Amino acid sequence: MAPQARRARLSIPAGVQYASGWRDVPTFEGPPALDGIRRALTGAGGAPLRLVDGDVLARSDFPRLLDALDGQDALVETHGAALRAPAVLKALASARSLGVSVTLFSADAACHDWVAGAKEASLILRGARAALNAGLSVEVDVPLVRPGLQGLGGTVATLVALGVRHLRIRALRLQHTPVDRRVALGARVGLLERPLAEAGAVALRSGVDLTLTGLPSDVVPQNLRRYVTPDAPTDLAPVYVDTFGALERRLSPSGSVELLEVGWTPDEPSREARRRLLRALEHRPERLRLVGRDVLRHPAAPELLREAVRAAPRVELDADLTPMETWTDDERHRVRKVVRGAST
Repeated sequence: MAPQARRARLSIPAGVQYASGWRDVPTFEGPPALDGIRRALTGAGGAPLRLVDGDVLARSDFPRLLDALDGQDALVETHGAALRAPAVLKALASARSLGVSVTLFSADAACHDWVAGAKEASLILRGARAALNAGLSVEVDVPLVRPGLQGLGGTVATLVALGVRHLRIRALRLQHTPVDRRVALGARVGLLERPLAEAGAVALRSGVDLTLTGLPSDVVPQNLRRYVTPDAPTDLAPVYVDTFGALERRLSPSGSVELLEVGWTPDEPSREARRRLLRALEHRPERLRLVGRDVLRHPAAPELLREAVRAAPRVELDADLTPMETWTDDERHRVRKVVRGAST
């Protein structure tokens, strides 16, 4: 059976800050007051809910919040580690129409742990398994992050094998991402179609309940657009445009040029070097030339060069190649299509 898109849930802020691990949620000094949540529940009029913005199960007054829900259809966001406590699972299982949602950036533990800044991927997966074994409805929320795109299909396959039947793939909330990490973590919309197609194929075959949200509809493969929630934006958010620009979203960008040159110094911040490179790539140059004798001495040079090779039809390098002698075989292989400039 093919997966069906669910109705968009009404979000109500109700969580506390995660004890460990970064998430793209708003920061706040304390949890929302229970009285305010009760008023929001009353105003929801019985609509399906999502309790969001942090770890809801970590609230000290969660039993009272559970009573306030009074059987209302709700999905509670939490850290997977919390789901390994038998008392928590028993309380959740006793509630009617209550499910849980955990966030996983990637099933590849090294990728997730690097993004989250904590060794927690295995804890999340074990918590999800424990909740599933207890008979709970479990949704896994997969924000699209740059390092997780290549393995997105594998992440979905891992979750399906675990027994997960509800999956939400969404855009990373750049507005809640530290400024100095937005370029490294933000998934470029121009690179989403293939990973989404691969992940969607796995989901379609397995019949999971799939939702796509926060994504411009025209980057979603045609056969997956029925799973985009109604609240998905049709344009780029201002913070995305500020970070990456908007030329990639134009079919015929007026800024296209035959040749662009870009470079950086070895000691400038990686964020600034990457931003300069991405701004150049916005114009979709036929030839991108990296200039400056020491551009390869930058600590992030392997990553920057790989970004250039992936995005530009032809990349020329006018620099001292000596630093490449210390690169790994994999790093050199990924940029093998670089063309040497005249002075190298």
